[in-house]
Amino acid sequence: MLTINTDFAATEVDNRQLGLDRFGVFFPEKRTFFLADFDIFQFGGIVEGGPSGLVGTSAGTNAMPFFSRRIGLGDDNQPVDIVAGGKLSGRTGALGFGALLIRQDGYDDVGATDLAVARVTYDVLEESLLGAIATFGDPGSNDDNSVVGIDFRYRNTRIGNGRILAGNAWWQQSSSDGVSGDENAVSVAFALSADEGLSAGFQFQQVDEDYEPALGFVDRTGVRLYSLEAEHETKFRNSDLFQEFKVSARASRWEYLDSGTVQSEELQIIPLQFETLSGEFVRVWFRRHTEGLLSGEQPLDRLGVSLDPGIYTFNRPGFFLRTARYRPLGFSLRANFGDFYTGERLELRPEVRWTPNRHLSTSLTLGFNRFEFPDQKRITRQFNWNTEIAFNIDWSLITNVQYDNLSDDLGINARLRYNVAAGNDIWFVVNHNMRRDDFDDRFDNDRTTAVAKIRYTFRF
Repeated sequence: MLTINTDFAATEVDNRQLGLDRFGVFFPEKRTFFLADFDIFQFGGIVEGGPSGLVGTSAGTNAMPFFSRRIGLGDDNQPVDIVAGGKLSGRTGALGFGALLIRQDGYDDVGATDLAVARVTYDVLEESLLGAIATFGDPGSNDDNSVVGIDFRYRNTRIGNGRILAGNAWWQQSSSDGVSGDENAVSVAFALSADEGLSAGFQFQQVDEDYEPALGFVDRTGVRLYSLEAEHETKFRNSDLFQEFKVSARASRWEYLDSGTVQSEELQIIPLQFETLSGEFVRVWFRRHTEGLLSGEQPLDRLGVSLDPGIYTFNRPGFFLRTARYRPLGFSLRANFGDFYTGERLELRPEVRWTPNRHLSTSLTLGFNRFEFPDQKRITRQFNWNTEIAFNIDWSLITNVQYDNLSDDLGINARLRYNVAAGNDIWFVVNHNMRRDDFDDRFDNDRTTAVAKIRYTFRF
């Protein structure tokens, strides 16, 4: 697969997030060129977790050696031109391989950069996999950076009674200009899961302070993670109402390598989770958070709330409910409430979906947060409206409208697509942003871009 003078105007925009966290926000890849054969480049089960979601979930996406969103985007998340690129991936017998080479154009003070990723895997033990990865280049600076890693992903479905034994183990080392400290990262995770009954798993991860994957994603360094998870599932085969019922618990602790003190700690208990025969879903949880803030860390800075260094412990119960997905008119609601650092936080996220026929699908998601601290109160609001209209098999229109009162920015993204033939499309894309003026409380035009794009696929 080759790309020249690449443009990603037809790519779906990201959903906005409040970002009230001291750790990096992970936005998934949505660009078609990088999504093609993306599974070849997945390393150590970091993205997909594992059976029943037990393996690798506590660490999330931390210490991912290759994250394609690093390519073609600057520090301010603005697009950076890709001069050319090529991707080669495939499988022959037990051997899987992938290679990616990108020439990224310069921007700001960063010169044009060559970026490369190589991945190889080999099937072993009937259902397992042994692999290696290497990345070269730094898309965000003029420095050299590289990462090498090996991973082993174990899976055994032959132990009987519907049980699966699975695990991930990996090691990585980065190499960066001017860095002489420890740059390693290692993780081990295992889980025994079942379609019914008890499932359990654990995870250990350690990431050195100087580990830096310039082509990857890391939001916690100089830390060590311990995590234990367990759940019990009951299936109702003769019930006229319920389909399944679950209870689960998870305890995780991130601690600093140099001091052993807590960075983050969470205890989550889900005493109630069930799905009905008709597809309705309900989950209730209790979470106890502990956050150890260092000097200079201000997760609530966007709210204008200043916190002293120290350890904060707070409880956050909540629930989620959702109607069956097949219904033409659907509804969901996520709610969290309770303590939040030195104050309280109420979080509500309702969503309404309407799909009257195969030509129209629309959804409206609202985000409401009420913060109450000793010296102030603050309310944040977000909304996201998505509409997809399929006029016929050739023409379709996708529209996304987003607003939040922290940035006071209203964004509209509209993408009209004409499908000429399989793999051949014409796109007309309009992005329009408006910003609310505090003086007269109205929206003023900020910027508008319009792009026409043709995609033609050659097959031979």
